[in-house]
Parts: sequence; structure tokens; C-alpha cells
Amino acid sequence: MTERTTALPVTAGTPLPQPVPSERCLRCDVCCRFPERTSPLRPYFSREEIDRAVAQGISPAAFPDSAGSRIDLIPHPAGDGFICPAFDVTTSRCMIYDVRPLDCRLYPFALMRPPQGDGLLLGWDRLCPYLREEADAMLPIALAPEIARHLDAAAIVDEHPALVGAFQDAVWVLEPLTPAWTPGAADRSAGLRPIDDGDVRRLRVFLERSVESDSSARHPAAWLMWRPLMNFFWLELDRGRAVVAEQGGGYFAPVPPVANRGESFPALCADLLAQLGRLNGGHGAARIERMSDAQRPIIESTGLRCRAQGEEYLYDRRALAELRGDDYKSARWNCNQAARRFHPSYEPYRPADLIECLRLCAAWRRLKERRPSADGYAAALLADSFYAHWQALAHAADWGLRARVVRIGGEIKGYTVGAPLNEWTMAVLHEVADPRCPGVGAWLFREWCREFSEYAVINAMDDSDLPALRAAKTRYRPMRRLPFYLAVLAPE
Repeated sequence: MTERTTALPVTAGTPLPQPVPSERCLRCDVCCRFPERTSPLRPYFSREEIDRAVAQGISPAAFPDSAGSRIDLIPHPAGDGFICPAFDVTTSRCMIYDVRPLDCRLYPFALMRPPQGDGLLLGWDRLCPYLREEADAMLPIALAPEIARHLDAAAIVDEHPALVGAFQDAVWVLEPLTPAWTPGAADRSAGLRPIDDGDVRRLRVFLERSVESDSSARHPAAWLMWRPLMNFFWLELDRGRAVVAEQGGGYFAPVPPVANRGESFPALCADLLAQLGRLNGGHGAARIERMSDAQRPIIESTGLRCRAQGEEYLYDRRALAELRGDDYKSARWNCNQAARRFHPSYEPYRPADLIECLRLCAAWRRLKERRPSADGYAAALLADSFYAHWQALAHAADWGLRARVVRIGGEIKGYTVGAPLNEWTMAVLHEVADPRCPGVGAWLFREWCREFSEYAVINAMDDSDLPALRAAKTRYRPMRRLPFYLAVLAPE
């Protein structure tokens, strides 16, 4: 057996892009401090990095394994938690900054494993105060490819596995550094097969049979835009096929299964729920989401239970394009004011617009989070939705989406991403408008409805159980609401 090398994934002198200015780091009260002595976030040092740190005055005793280890922390002089022994609390500076380890040089970027299986992901820590509160939130996305080019992913995985942390919800995935997800033993034994980019057409065919025609869940992008916050799989059962989602270690069916010819749909659902229960190991409720109004009585007649999950808002596209009558007086006034005040321009989205759109999305999210009415649930939805916006914009052409932007003075001040569901219905997956430009959101929505005149119906998605969003969708006078349900096994 040959001895493994301890060469670093990048050389010590290789400069890595730094999104956070030094002066901001020196004012930070988060980094290099830890709540417990054994924090898994304390920095990892390779053999070479340990040698350089010791040469700079760090005690060899700070490293449990001289071949490579995480550094041992010391009590904070003020008695509040622990600090890295290389951190000078009086100056907020690193005493070995010029030879600090790759783990520290990467931050606020982070290396972690996928939620399931093997591999290596590059992400950025959303808990970094600068990125969360002040910085251009799109900078990490722009820098991620350059960071990836500096790293030797194979060396990290094979020679420095301790440098890679567990998957964290607070770390936003930017780049996969090694081949795509590979299923673990439990997933293989359960018959799960990952859904990948090559499955878009096959997924579309499945969803056309699984989901009712006017539901936004009918389009593959409605699910693919949530990767890798979720993993999606094919599951073959004796009676049919299902799509299974995994999030945070829990498994569920995001849409109803599709039965084989001649097989019972309720029996297939019962089989699927039983399999999901086994995958969840008895922890967390197995469920099938997006059951339709028509499927509900069929399911309940066989002993399964259904409960309301939400409803989507469907509109007469022509009414929204014309905004006639007293019902649309407020929306019409907003559109007219925006047109007179800002002279907006409605244009096709281009791939080069991605970063500017996401800057707007990040600013929009921060403003909403700062509102007095914002709560933890709404903030979590906003944080997660940012990833879905990014993916939908980045893959708009590949996934057959329709994306448009509104420019004011040459700058993007709003965008919309939609998905055609069938010959008569278009779903609006995302819509963002700069709140500092009153009326632009209403103007953009009207222009969207005017452009896509071949569709009779607009699906504006659900309201995520948010009262303000529900009120806004109701003001546009939906022609009908499309309820959906989740199915579970009845208690014994």
C-alpha cells in the first residue's frame, strides 16, 4: 500500500477570492469564536498547515493529530465560550493570518457533503454577518466558479476528508465539486434512483399523468428548482411508479404516484405510504402531497386520510391584461402611476441578467425580512425561495420556462418566471419587483398577461399560508381556487 500524500488541495501561496473586506472582518464578533470546546466548526489543519502554524508560535499540543486534525480551542479570556488559540481577542486579528489553513482561507465559503451519499459541495455560510446584512448577496455566486477552480476536489475527498463538514441548512450550496449524488445502501435497497438533469422529459411525462392539468406542480421546474435543498428520486413499485423527495433525512411523495394499467390507484398509494414509512424509520409522517379534489374521495373511501394542504389561485388572463371595471381600479391605478413615473421597459430575460436579477431578489428579500410583520416562518420561506429563484433563472431555457424583466433607467427593477402547464394555462413561478418603485410589480404582471395572450388562465401559485400574500392574490379576483391535499395512513 502506498503512503498517502499530505499535499494541500491548494498551495499555501494561492490567493483565494475574498468577498468580505478585511475591515469588516475586524469588526465581526462571530468568526474564530465558538460556543463549545468541541465545536465541529473549528478549523481543520493538514500536516503542512500544522507545521507552519507551529513555526509561527502555536503550541504543537493544540493539534491532537500531527498528521492532520481540527485545532483544540481554548477558553475565551472573558469567560464566554472558546476561541481559536491563533486568535488575538485584543486586536481581533489572526496571529498566523499569512499561513492560516485552507479551512479559514475559504470562509465564508465552506466544503460539505451532500445530504445523502458521497460527494463534495461548495457553499457559502448564510450566517456570515457581512453576507447576511450588508454585502451584495450575489457576490458568492459570482465567485464560486473561481473558488472551485482553485480546489483539487479529489485531494480533498481522498486525502483530507476531515476538511469536509456535514451538510448544513445554513450553508447555501453553490457548486458541486465532485460527480453528482450517489445513493447510499439504504436508498439502493429501497429501490430509489436519483432524478437528474437528463430526466426532465421523462419527469414531464410522469407529471402529466400524476398532477391535474392546471396545477403548477405539473411542470418539472416546480420541483427541479428546489435541488439540492431536496433530493428527488424515482421509486418503482409493483403497482406503479412514484417520485420521492428527501429533505433533512425525511422522505415523502411531493406528487401522487402513477398506477400501472389495470392497477388500483388507492392500493398503490397505500403501498407508497408504507414504503415511505419504512424509509423514515418510523420518524416523521409518511405523506403524499398534491392530491387533487377529484382524488380525495377515492383515497378516503379506502381508509386512507386526506387533509387540506393549500390552494392555488387561477385567474382569467384577459381580465388581468385589461384591468377593466371597479374590481381592478387599484391595480389599474398602480400600473398607470408606474408607467408615468418610471417609464419602465418590458424585455426578455437573458442569461447575462442572472446576477442582476438575483441582486434584486436578495434586496427584495432583505426588505421583506425587516418589516415589523415578518416572522420566523416567513423569513425561512424567503431564504429558501431565493435558491429556487436562482435555479429557475439559471435553467430557464433548459427547462422551457418563460422569463421577462422590467428595466428602469437601464437597471433591472423586476422579473417574472413562468411555466406553461398546458395549452391554456400559464403558471407564474416567481415574481419580484423592487419595492422602492411603487406600482412596478402590478405593471409587470399586467404586461406579462398581455404578452401571453394564447393562454386563457394564469396560475399564480398558492399563498404559503401567509396572510399578506393571500390578501394580495385575492385582490386580483381569482376566477377559481385549486385546492390540493396530502394523504396519510389512517391511525390504527
